[in-house]
Amino acid sequence: MKYLLFSIIVISTLLLGCKGDNQKKQKLENKPTTPRSVYMAKGKEIAKTTFETLLTELQKGLQNGGLPHGVKYCNTKAMPITDSLSKAYNVSIKRVSDKYRNPNNKPTTKESEMIDNYKKNLAAGIKIAPTVKNIDGKSVFYAPIKIQGMCLACHGDNNTTPNATIKELYPNDLATGYKVGDLRGMWSITFNN
Repeated sequence: MKYLLFSIIVISTLLLGCKGDNQKKQKLENKPTTPRSVYMAKGKEIAKTTFETLLTELQKGLQNGGLPHGVKYCNTKAMPITDSLSKAYNVSIKRVSDKYRNPNNKPTTKESEMIDNYKKNLAAGIKIAPTVKNIDGKSVFYAPIKIQGMCLACHGDNNTTPNATIKELYPNDLATGYKVGDLRGMWSITFNN
């Protein structure tokens, strides 16, 4: 009788323990995650704010000394502005391109794949749009950057760009020869989940 009572207690304890482990596991599996739509909205907001901040500062640089001064501005100010906004939003903000001017804007393998996909879709007449992907357990917002008319002053054909200043600051520049509507690169914003 003692053995039967002891067996019931042991089995009950094991069953309750397993149930507790299953409940813990279920709670971890049901841990709330941030919906993709939230990352999409936040990514769009961050990209827009970063673009507007960079553009405003670039316009100030252009007013103070024309295109050569604007190129110098980009060389010294763009990365610190992007870094400070990354800290403010608690994300990693990058502008990347397969035809980069600054080697710091060279894409990773995953980013190169996204750029290639955007280019293929654009060439096929398919609208390219922002997306959110899960990369190595983190949410990453990607958005295409297309060439606008004002971009051609520094990124158009070699006859219109401020060549001397660009060659001086970026001797291995790849970022010319674009036309309006071309894919210049993309935003890559990694959320610190």
